[in-house]
Amino acid sequence: MKQLKRIFFVVAALATLVALIYAIENWRGTRDYQSVMDRLRTEGEVLEFSQLIPVRVPEKENFGSSRFLQELKQEGAPGSSQALVKGIYDSFRDVEEAETPEEFLSIAQRLANEKGIKAAPLEFLVTTLEPWQPIRQELAGRLSLPYSQWNRTFESGQQADGYSVFNLGVFFLMKLTAIQSHVHLLEGNHAGALEDILIGLRLGEMYQQEPGWIFHVIFLADLALMGDPIENGLRSQVWDQGQLDQLDQNLRKIDFANILQTAMRGERAFMLSFKDAATRSLGLGPEMGDDQPLWRHLAPRGWALRGFGTLSETYQQCIVDLETGNKAFGHQIDTWNRLWSGLEDAPATAWTAADHSIKLSGIGRADLDTARKLAVHRAVIQLAKFQLEQGNYPASLEELPTRPLDPLDSQLLVYERVGDGFRVEAPDPYDAYRFELAK
Repeated sequence: MKQLKRIFFVVAALATLVALIYAIENWRGTRDYQSVMDRLRTEGEVLEFSQLIPVRVPEKENFGSSRFLQELKQEGAPGSSQALVKGIYDSFRDVEEAETPEEFLSIAQRLANEKGIKAAPLEFLVTTLEPWQPIRQELAGRLSLPYSQWNRTFESGQQADGYSVFNLGVFFLMKLTAIQSHVHLLEGNHAGALEDILIGLRLGEMYQQEPGWIFHVIFLADLALMGDPIENGLRSQVWDQGQLDQLDQNLRKIDFANILQTAMRGERAFMLSFKDAATRSLGLGPEMGDDQPLWRHLAPRGWALRGFGTLSETYQQCIVDLETGNKAFGHQIDTWNRLWSGLEDAPATAWTAADHSIKLSGIGRADLDTARKLAVHRAVIQLAKFQLEQGNYPASLEELPTRPLDPLDSQLLVYERVGDGFRVEAPDPYDAYRFELAK
């Protein structure tokens, strides 16, 4: 009997000790989390996702309110914009992978042969794209209108119905626009090619102020798609000074630091909107997936809260780096990678640490690579304008009105004359991007 009492006493004492540890850790975690939230709000940060959604532009004045774009929300309706986009896109499988006009025509010829269509590749492309022309004209006619956040995907932390289909439809539309611009370049319709590129950039622009990573990825994908026809047009020297000015004005509006800040703030707020579900019961709970280690499911709620606070602080450091502007973009990426690597090794940073580490380092590198390619394109535009005005290319980039800098280290891009042409490059240590025009 005495032995049973002792066992009962030991078990009760251990249970009391565990409960006390949980209570203390929950209190400490809640305190630390609330301290971070209070400090961020004091610094002027908005942490509620619903407050980050951009203000709507009136429907009649909104580029995103075109009939075609709104119909993309109507999932599965035959004859709808979505069905039309997918039908045309399926006819152009792999075409957007081409990087040169020769590759583009070669893939088009293969697709025509597979479909049993006896037509030259360019004729096949033009015929297949005919249903897209009314859509193109509608969007082109609305290019000058402002835009607003017309998707409302994650309003108040809730996923809207059909958002995946809608974003997929817009992404297909971006691909079709890039294909159409290639076709116009091949046809010699240089003004039409530029108009297509501007439509494509406009579609991507509407995602620049959407809060969250998924929208940022679509924006980066759009720039990647438009990059090839921009490069081919510049390489072919088909645009006059006014057209080059128009393209440069649109590319100049792309502010990677501001756009990346918006994505970070949105992703942080979206993450915090799931805080209660993620920290329910003892630990993270089954809501966040059963693939988490057992200790995460059993960990005190305070550990998870402290993790959300730590993640929020890490986001804040990245956001502040972008705001200060005193660091080169490439060096910021290195700093972020070190921050996230430290989080992955810390056991109390909650389930999100590894996931967000991959997102931030991966997207940061994609931003850097895209920003460097864009910097080279803008330098080539300036060089083309200089040649049209002066009759030759400059001996140095210092002669251009705006010094083209590498976003990696804020130094001048590499440039040299090659015969009657030139070479301009964003060099290693990251992925190098080179544009060479030899005459």
